Amino acid sequence: MKQSFKKAAVTAEVTPETEAPKAAQPLATRPKVGPLGAVQHKGADDMYGEWLPKDSKLPRLNIRQKSSSGELGENFEFGDLVFAKKIKLADAETPVIVIPVVAGKDYQQVVKFGEGQGVVYPTAQAVLDNGGTLDWSKDAINESIYFGPRAHIQFAIKAPAELSEEDLNFFPFEFGGDRWAMSIYTVASSAYTSLAKELETLRRYNMIMMKGLVYGRLELTTKFKQKPPQQEWYVPIVKLAGENPAGLIEFLEAIK
Repeated sequence: MKQSFKKAAVTAEVTPETEAPKAAQPLATRPKVGPLGAVQHKGADDMYGEWLPKDSKLPRLNIRQKSSSGELGENFEFGDLVFAKKIKLADAETPVIVIPVVAGKDYQQVVKFGEGQGVVYPTAQAVLDNGGTLDWSKDAINESIYFGPRAHIQFAIKAPAELSEEDLNFFPFEFGGDRWAMSIYTVASSAYTSLAKELETLRRYNMIMMKGLVYGRLELTTKFKQKPPQQEWYVPIVKLAGENPAGLIEFLEAIK
């Protein structure tokens, strides 16, 4: 029998391969301070009233999958890592430098294709309290009671050297001669395994990132995955590239 779930405060559309590009940006990953002030834009008088950081949306990271449509599907190649659906940052061969700033986690109901968006709960206990399960099985999928973990990761992205002046407009922050942008990346399913679990492992067991996510500089690429007979997709992969200097950490903390 199909379980009926209470309506959750946050919902998102999840693609079967990796991520949820239309997910609502969770409070846990909204910038606490940044280019928007508590009252108005700093140094500007063209927007009045109480504009807060939560009133803006961070640009998203997506991987161009076979099922991608719109700008992502039309303008990029299978496996490209894309920023704001406009700028290619990396692929399976060429990495981009990113720094994780903060990450949040929740659980989303996995529903059959065409049945809309799954319910989202913030904790595993909330899933269980509402009749869901965290244990994957075909029966759980068929009954729409399986909830999989998602992560919402706020990354600072270092602008690649080859970007045009037009593309650099999306990287408004400058430090030490480098341009930076803030982004949000929502990962689920195999992308959660390849990216979110790796971040959690580094945060828990690596001497650099035990100090905090923002201390680690990462190389982000994509990796081809295949499940015979027909499923092919890419997942995000990170590799620790070193520790960030104190000045850069302070800079990123100020703009997150």
